[in-house]
Amino acid sequence: MLLCAAFYFLYTDRAGDAEAERDNALAARDAAQARAEGTARQLAAREAADRASAGLLELLRQRRYRDAIAAHRDLADIELGAAQRQFLADAVAGARSQLVADATLRARQAFDRRDYQRGHDLAREGLTLTAAGGPALEGPASAELRYVLAASLDKLGRAAEARDAYAAFLTAAPDHAMATRARQRLTRLERAL
Repeated sequence: MLLCAAFYFLYTDRAGDAEAERDNALAARDAAQARAEGTARQLAAREAADRASAGLLELLRQRRYRDAIAAHRDLADIELGAAQRQFLADAVAGARSQLVADATLRARQAFDRRDYQRGHDLAREGLTLTAAGGPALEGPASAELRYVLAASLDKLGRAAEARDAYAAFLTAAPDHAMATRARQRLTRLERAL
């Protein structure tokens, strides 16, 4: 009987050890699986970021600037490295700057052809791009766009809007080459209204 009791206690002690080892092994397996799944998610996120970055750079290479700007907005939720994010932001800022320059040229050409509505539309589009690009895009091109917008509104007979646009132009670019002419037109429009 004593021998049976000793074997029983020995068995339960060893069984308890085996259960503890099994529980430890299961916990280690679960932890390893969780690490593997986490690593797989990180790898998938990194591959998605690389594909999205490559797609954006391809759009820029093809000079599809509007599509690139839209694709850049979609990158906000994608995990990118700080350097990669900054590089893409700089590239998109350059694309936006090019679009503003193109809009400025086309708006000026439309105005010179006396297509005032087209000049107005192109100037407004360029100013929208400038506003979306932030202070970095404020400069000679945006000043030119403001002047074309004001002058187009003036030529279209939209005096109140032209007055406001001339005032905005003079506020943004008081030393511009066309500032004197804008002040003269603004004074006349204020007297007429």
